[in-house]
Amino acid sequence: MKFRKIVAMTLVVVMSATLLAGCGKAKTGNATIDKMSPQELGEALVRALNERSQYKTMSEDLQAQVDDLQKKVQGVQFADPDFPAIDKVQDDTGRLTFKKPGDYVKLPDPLYIRGTDPASVDNKISMGGARGITLKMAPIWSYRIEGNKLWMSTVSGIYGVVVIGKLAGNLDMNMINVLFDGSEGQPEIKDAWGNITQPYIPKSDGIIKSVPADPGKPAGKDGTIFWNSNKVGRQVVLHTSIEGKSGVFRAGAFAAQNASVTYVFMYDKEMDASLEDTITTAIQSISIQNIPISIEH
Repeated sequence: MKFRKIVAMTLVVVMSATLLAGCGKAKTGNATIDKMSPQELGEALVRALNERSQYKTMSEDLQAQVDDLQKKVQGVQFADPDFPAIDKVQDDTGRLTFKKPGDYVKLPDPLYIRGTDPASVDNKISMGGARGITLKMAPIWSYRIEGNKLWMSTVSGIYGVVVIGKLAGNLDMNMINVLFDGSEGQPEIKDAWGNITQPYIPKSDGIIKSVPADPGKPAGKDGTIFWNSNKVGRQVVLHTSIEGKSGVFRAGAFAAQNASVTYVFMYDKEMDASLEDTITTAIQSISIQNIPISIEH
């Protein structure tokens, strides 16, 4: 195909001179073309022009597909005059409708009150009601709230979830350690008045043993979570395998002021200092009653 394109380009340049020369053939310097008869040259020119037309059509079709995909990717974020948010229904009635370029409805341009300037946003999220749990998210995070869960992600490939709960009674660090180390299990024991003196704990392997290991990598890091100078929880950072490739898994749990918080963060890359800083900053932005937590390894 490449050879035929070269021949075609050469023919476009020399064909006029060759044909005007009548019975005498002008030499082009291209051995293949110089051996062709006038009939063969004419047929080659026709093929070359047809191929050129096909390439042009294919190029235009591909560009149209790229333009269409770009419009769909832009979606609700950009006002595209070629893909308006509102347009006429294709039924000859003249009525208007919102457009749906993909699996979403395209929104019109945001409303604007004349004389206003953009306000600064601190991206502070309040969860947990009276328990006063807040998180201050950096602009790089995208997030959504589903009930008591905050799902988070970044374009750099970090994914995480923070879960808020209500703690009944006082903090028992043994219960938190069971989450990470597992337990042989124990039955529930009550006293003569029906009060629970030993809580039921199911048998489990714990997070550390359950997370898939990344062969050849060192053991992970174990950390302690503090709130208001008190030890309130624990965190682990482990090397793991995601789709057979190296990744990093981080999980933590803590409780204070009758509130509990658990979280998991992951990314499918070798351990990266920048990504680790991003996650740590997000976690340590969690506050209970305006007092942030801290993590020590």
